[in-house]
Amino acid sequence: SGIARVYEPGSIMKAVTVSAYLNERIGTPNTIIDVGEGMWFYGGKPLRDHATGRISVATALKKSSNIACAKMGLALGDKRFYGYLRAFNFGSKLGIDLPGEEFGILPRVKDWSMLTPTRIAMGQGIAVTGIQMISAYSAIANDGVMMRPYIVDKIVAANGEIIRQNKPDVIGCPIRPEIARQVREMLIGVTEEGGTGKKAVVPGYSVGGKTGTAQKVVDRTDGRKGKVYSNTDYFASFIGFVPASNPVFAVLVTVDRPEPQHTGGFVSAPAFAKIAAATARYLEVPPDEPAEIEEEDE
Repeated sequence: SGIARVYEPGSIMKAVTVSAYLNERIGTPNTIIDVGEGMWFYGGKPLRDHATGRISVATALKKSSNIACAKMGLALGDKRFYGYLRAFNFGSKLGIDLPGEEFGILPRVKDWSMLTPTRIAMGQGIAVTGIQMISAYSAIANDGVMMRPYIVDKIVAANGEIIRQNKPDVIGCPIRPEIARQVREMLIGVTEEGGTGKKAVVPGYSVGGKTGTAQKVVDRTDGRKGKVYSNTDYFASFIGFVPASNPVFAVLVTVDRPEPQHTGGFVSAPAFAKIAAATARYLEVPPDEPAEIEEEDE
């Protein structure tokens, strides 16, 4: 369930890291970060990456660079980074009108280790609900304004009297509007050629979003107590909004233990594309991109 189940989000958290980094004016989308040869040692632990060399912040999000995002987390510093995570409502309930909403798990900043900011930056060591992730991306899509989610529009008595009317309710503004627009632009790059989410494309619509592949936390198998990251079980996710030029809705697809493929770009992005296309039709959202006409072979 999107409200009662918590899980480590993995790389879909990277847009939040980038948002905080840009909002603090530490860098711009064009700031260059050196990710080296795709392996970085920090705090005595290795961090691997698909990206190599000197890449921009925009490319880091497009290619889902672990090392670049970890370095952004360090540049923010524990207190500032934690402040943004709280501002995006992680670790707290959003107050949706359904029973069973969970808080998620955001460790208190005084309990952070040297590694924590580098790992939360890429979505490890933090647990979220689906509704928290959707709210964060909706805030990015909504010029930085976060709204309280609700299910019921209104409750009307038999005599026509309105007993309850829900209205849009702003619960925070974690980032400035121009930063939200920059991140939105970068998230469109994720679904373009060379991005990890190109299977999320919806004909006729621009899509902004992010892939995520998170190792599941499982019980140890060596008889000792405690938890470890699984090398076989994953959560594959894609989260995005449509149309990206003027977003109307957001969708999160998370698949638990997908097989044989396990990445968000491969497993969840195509499911997102189908759901988003059907939703756009249902809501009669005007297309914002020319649909490509497939030429038939003569």
